[in-house]
Amino acid sequence: MPLAGDSTMKHMYVLPVLLLEFCALSLTRAVIPSLLIQSFGDNIYFIMGCAECVRGLLAFLSCPAFGKISDIVGRKSCLFVTVLGTCVPVCSLAVMSLQGLELTAEEQTHRMWIFIVLLSLSGIFSSTFTLTFAYISDTVKNKKDRVTAYGLALATFGLSFTIGPMAGGYLAHVEVPSDMIDESGGMGDGLDEMNTLSSNIYYLHPIGQRRVFCTSFILTVLDLLYIYFILPESVSDIDTPRSLPGSPRRRREDDEQSIMTEGTHTSFSDQW
Repeated sequence: MPLAGDSTMKHMYVLPVLLLEFCALSLTRAVIPSLLIQSFGDNIYFIMGCAECVRGLLAFLSCPAFGKISDIVGRKSCLFVTVLGTCVPVCSLAVMSLQGLELTAEEQTHRMWIFIVLLSLSGIFSSTFTLTFAYISDTVKNKKDRVTAYGLALATFGLSFTIGPMAGGYLAHVEVPSDMIDESGGMGDGLDEMNTLSSNIYYLHPIGQRRVFCTSFILTVLDLLYIYFILPESVSDIDTPRSLPGSPRRRREDDEQSIMTEGTHTSFSDQW
């Protein structure tokens, strides 16, 4: 791999992790809002407000913890866990969409409740950016270059949310003959019960939903494979905690501290 030996470019390895994860998440923005409104109606604003509140609180508590843990076990392992945990909600929709196209209103609502619960709990794993910045800090030693690397990570994040919703809208679009859509906005051949919508709501074809969710699932799997097989670890001496006496990292820190102490004593003796 050409970047492996170039320490100035090693931080580039972490950018595909961001791109794939947030593309997988942003793809679903084309269909999830409509599905939520179909399932919960006006109550969705309160339900999603509570879900996002729980998600934010869990992220507030877990981000510092993942930072500490990654110092011990490494950034690579923690990135694998956070990507998996963050994408579980959309992956669950992909798995459930493969079980059948024709759903009753109760089945659709049940699936969306599962999604909301998983979305709330995914806040525990919302530390990808924390670990990405830590990875960049490990691999980019020059502070000036580090600022540029942080900006590149943010640009990658923005790119994913530029591509994702547009691609999701394209995948979700399915041409349906007008004579197959009834006045309620649903399909007249077996899907009336699921699609009890007012005429001003655009009908989401189940095949389009399946395309979006399965594509998100594939991107998540590719991201996990990339982390496991390609992403290099940025933390050295991850086999022993930093604070454990006798560990290589602890010995190196003790040596550096003793050198600094001796140098300080020498400078003071020279001055006096």
